[in-house]
Amino acid sequence: MDPSQVLDLNQTSTASFDAGYSILMVVVALALVFLNGFFVLSEFSIVKVRRSKLEEMVKEKKAGAKKALEVTSRLDTYLSACQLGITLSSLALGWIGEPAIAKMLEIPLINLGFSTVIIHTIAFIIAFSIITLLHVVLGELVPKSIAIAVADKAVLFIARPLHWFWILFLPCIKIFDFLAAISLKLFGIKPAKESELTHSEEEIKIIASESQKGGVLDEFETEIIRNAVDFSDTVAKEIMTPRKDMICLNKQKSYEENMQIICEYKHTRFPYIDGSKDTIL
Repeated sequence: MDPSQVLDLNQTSTASFDAGYSILMVVVALALVFLNGFFVLSEFSIVKVRRSKLEEMVKEKKAGAKKALEVTSRLDTYLSACQLGITLSSLALGWIGEPAIAKMLEIPLINLGFSTVIIHTIAFIIAFSIITLLHVVLGELVPKSIAIAVADKAVLFIARPLHWFWILFLPCIKIFDFLAAISLKLFGIKPAKESELTHSEEEIKIIASESQKGGVLDEFETEIIRNAVDFSDTVAKEIMTPRKDMICLNKQKSYEENMQIICEYKHTRFPYIDGSKDTIL
């Protein structure tokens, strides 16, 4: 066999191997995009879902509800697991995805006769743009929107796999949390626990107002919430009626006179006296 033919066969075989390897790496990159999306879905769903809803689903014996309730009961450590998963999958995606796509793009660019520098530059820009687009859309925005829209269903889906990941990386999670706490102490900041975050009175009023605008609450329900929040700031004298201003029904008055008082003032209740306000029956 002609040596040149052997060389051509070797080059063809090498090119086929490179193309096959690049395709495999692209598939791995897509898997990493969806893995990143899984952790984003997990993070938003365990924060968004209501504990009361999960407790209701546990009573209904829905599959995965018990594990989901367990995950949300330890919110801080599972959020750390989500952050670790997002970081690992994002780093792996950048390491594998961009070179794999760039390698596939270089093959047709070589046939166009571009120089090596131009080929690498064009391939890098296109590959980086594709990976960024996939990462932001499929790995971030779509799972976040799903988690917000159907948090109760999403948390049932992610609870068990997230728990397995948490068990596998628990030592790393504890180390990272410990180092983060030390770093915060250096700046004189007390580490905050997501599970302890609460809304202030003003925030509750704002939430109620926004819910009314969104059609979730009507005006009457919103007013009840506002009054309930303000109730603790109310002192007795603000709601008490001075004795001299009390509107009373009098035993010593006729039925018609008492009915006239009821129709005029339209209270639901009246003190009932016997002649004097000092004698309430």
